[in-house]
Amino acid sequence: MANKYRILIIEDDQRQKLLLSSILSFIGFRVCVVSGTEWRAHLKQKVNQYQFVLLGRAERRIDILKDLNRHFAYLPILITGRLGIELRGGIKQQVMCELSEPVSYDQLLEGMHCAQAYRINCCNKESINYENSTLFQKIVGNGRRIRQVRTLMAQVMDKEVPILLQGEPGTNKILIAEELHRHSNRKDGVFVSLNCRALSVELLEIELFGYEKDAFPGAIIEKKGRLELAKNGTLFLEEINEIPLDFQAKLLRFLKEGCFEKLGSKHSISVNVRIITSTSSNLEDKVKNHTFRNDLLYQLNVFPIHIPELRNRIEDLPLLLNDIIVRIERENRGTIRFSSEAIHVLCEYAWPGNLKELTNLVERLAVMYPMGIVSVAELPNKLLTWVESKKTIQDESSIEAINNQPAINENTLEDLAILPIDGLNLKDFLSNLEKKLIQQALHHCNNVVARAAEKLKIRRTTLVEKMRKYHLQRYEEDINTDEHTLILDRNFLQP
Repeated sequence: MANKYRILIIEDDQRQKLLLSSILSFIGFRVCVVSGTEWRAHLKQKVNQYQFVLLGRAERRIDILKDLNRHFAYLPILITGRLGIELRGGIKQQVMCELSEPVSYDQLLEGMHCAQAYRINCCNKESINYENSTLFQKIVGNGRRIRQVRTLMAQVMDKEVPILLQGEPGTNKILIAEELHRHSNRKDGVFVSLNCRALSVELLEIELFGYEKDAFPGAIIEKKGRLELAKNGTLFLEEINEIPLDFQAKLLRFLKEGCFEKLGSKHSISVNVRIITSTSSNLEDKVKNHTFRNDLLYQLNVFPIHIPELRNRIEDLPLLLNDIIVRIERENRGTIRFSSEAIHVLCEYAWPGNLKELTNLVERLAVMYPMGIVSVAELPNKLLTWVESKKTIQDESSIEAINNQPAINENTLEDLAILPIDGLNLKDFLSNLEKKLIQQALHHCNNVVARAAEKLKIRRTTLVEKMRKYHLQRYEEDINTDEHTLILDRNFLQP
């Protein structure tokens, strides 16, 4: 091992300090040993010098792990001895292994290999995240799911492998394909697309391969196919799941050999083109139903990317709205704004048509209410009806859940006053009981606090305080939208 690697040991036991220092020095590492109270100040000053941390018998080991994960997540950690608890989340990923005592040379060597791999992976992720801050700016959104898509795109954009974009209709898969081409090594070439939906075998062959003059009646001139037009660039085949089974063998042959024949020609043409495909249905199911070739699926599905549905990335909706409005303004087609209440309703809708449905709605409302502010009343009835029915179902489910709970009254308190054999936490038990009673009272009184207070025979102010204590909010602004979304719609969707 090269001497450039340096290890930080956090250890309070003197004997373990000597043992770990001796083993690591023998392997070839430079070692620095600090106590459980000194490590934080030391690491902040010299963090760039260390390749990983070895955590030994220091006090408050769990707190040290949490601090390391919070401030130094890129530093892999090895632990001596057993923690006795199950690690989760980022800490679980950061801890390479728990070394059994006495620590052996083989254990340390294996743990350090894992630590080096972790460091390399973290460096790659940092590079990709840095690139994503400037790349793919046309892909709007900051939610977790769309960030994952951008990360996958950054990993594959300059790799010469087939890409399969999966997602429901309307998720704008063609934009993903265009961005992949624009940031690839083929960006100087052309981007050519073909929607395979509802095309027969004959039309697909003409569109993809082209034809020679006089290949059939009416072919008065030679026609280049999409493959030839996309030479040294990218060919995007939309809805590849719609390709007829009879044509799939011809496409498979091109993917394997890189050559094809025009209709009416006996000469093979070789082209260098990158293939990106998209599908709105499950190709594996089509393989099972014998409507899609298994070998063609393997050829296309080298690097799949799932494009999330709008209902699964609803936190991005304010940003998407703003992007659509800016585009409308740029094209001199007027402008429009949405009230906060209208934004809340849009966030509750399921959007079966995804981004395409959202875009169509904004463009339609911009025509109907130019330079106006769209309130809930101006939204389409279909959307309002769906949201109202969803709310009704949720309310009925909540009421049913409460009603199914056994009623608690003065005559049944004796049944509750049974102490378990192992005892119980009286404070928690009484708090839970009080919370359930308040929930029942509010539901029975249609969330009217004054009536619920009368039912519970307490003052209204007392009930309000208890509702705050148990987070039993009843206000209309408490919707299923994250704080980031509410801030966004108030900032830039108001005139």
